[in-house]
Amino acid sequence: MAIRPISSVSFNNYSNFSNNVAFEGKKNKSPNNRHCSNPMKAIPLATLIAMSPMAFAEEAFSLEPQEPKIENIYAPEQSRVVPLPAKAKILKEFKIDRFEYKLIDFDGDNSDYEVMEYLNYGPNNEIIDRAILKAFDFFIDPKDGQKVVGLYGIGLDEKNLNDYAPKKYFSKSYRSEELYDIYKSVIAMPNNNEAVREISIKDNYSSDSQHGKDLSDYEWRIGI
Repeated sequence: MAIRPISSVSFNNYSNFSNNVAFEGKKNKSPNNRHCSNPMKAIPLATLIAMSPMAFAEEAFSLEPQEPKIENIYAPEQSRVVPLPAKAKILKEFKIDRFEYKLIDFDGDNSDYEVMEYLNYGPNNEIIDRAILKAFDFFIDPKDGQKVVGLYGIGLDEKNLNDYAPKKYFSKSYRSEELYDIYKSVIAMPNNNEAVREISIKDNYSSDSQHGKDLSDYEWRIGI
């Protein structure tokens, strides 16, 4: 994996991330056993999550991916607009710097989440990337000791936020200790009902056994 230098990101209280985004209820009941350059203002993460409407930090920052997205466009039939199913509910949505996350319950119990939506905003608040995150890989660059995290999942329409139809394969990587630790915490959250998981850096996520399975499961959840 090619690695390019990247500006660090500053998050506050990321070590308590899993405690700040928590619900009460069942665990692991999925029917399918599938698995800134400028620092942010000192606002506790719990406060950020609770804010409604949510706002970005005023300071601009920069996060460039190590490698571009793989523009693997899905079949033409996926071009139609597909809204969230009626029983689906966004349990939590929050922003950390210019990243926005939505934790979505799909089984109707409103206690844990099966889907994690990711939005990456640019300097003018335009959406650069939007995806359903499914897997992360983590490694330490032996050359400089930097923490690197890879994001993998299902790309969504960046223009129509009401469209949840899968559009393309999604992949991005960041050199960031803070993002590395945050996504580690996301995986460990007790209400993560197989929404996201850790994979090995050696795994081929684009394979049918990884991405193909995630795509099939997601299509089943949104009813296509």
